Amino acid sequence: MKVKTKDLLHELQWAKRFTETKHAVPMLTHVCLTAKNGVLDLVATDLEVSGVTRVWADPYEEEQAWAVTIPPKLTIAYLQKVEDSTVDLTPTDARHLVIRHGDSGEASIVGMDADHYPVLNVPTATMQLYGLDLAIPRVLFAISKEESRFTLNGALLELNGDKRQLVSTDGHRMSLHDVGCKRENLD
Repeated sequence: MKVKTKDLLHELQWAKRFTETKHAVPMLTHVCLTAKNGVLDLVATDLEVSGVTRVWADPYEEEQAWAVTIPPKLTIAYLQKVEDSTVDLTPTDARHLVIRHGDSGEASIVGMDADHYPVLNVPTATMQLYGLDLAIPRVLFAISKEESRFTLNGALLELNGDKRQLVSTDGHRMSLHDVGCKRENLD
């Protein structure tokens, strides 16, 4: 699968933030790459928070589906040195990903079998929010600042059916503000 180097590097740097840093579970230090129908999904998790992002093939091409996990730090360091605008990603088996670029540039990244990576629900749609920049200041005053009331130290973004609003309360006051959104299917 051929992808733009800059796009892959940018999304891999973003996904790296969701990986485990303490090495308690080695699989969680990796990012899972899944290629299917000209799209490369990047999934990262430490089992508390998860990040899912996507890179499109350049140019869009139909090819065989594959999945592999890779260590993001090593891969990012390599991609930062690549001067070519595109790289070709090819798994050699369930644990190895070959990154090719230019006439002779090539690296083999050793990862882990993606079959053992935690299963996450990959979104099938996205929502583009409008007016969030206005809603945040209008609900900020009703967020509790007391550390003992940690369940009230934030705001709830509700995107459920017809309800699209930002809500906050400190137990005495409550504020809510409507947020506009546009839904886009990824399939």
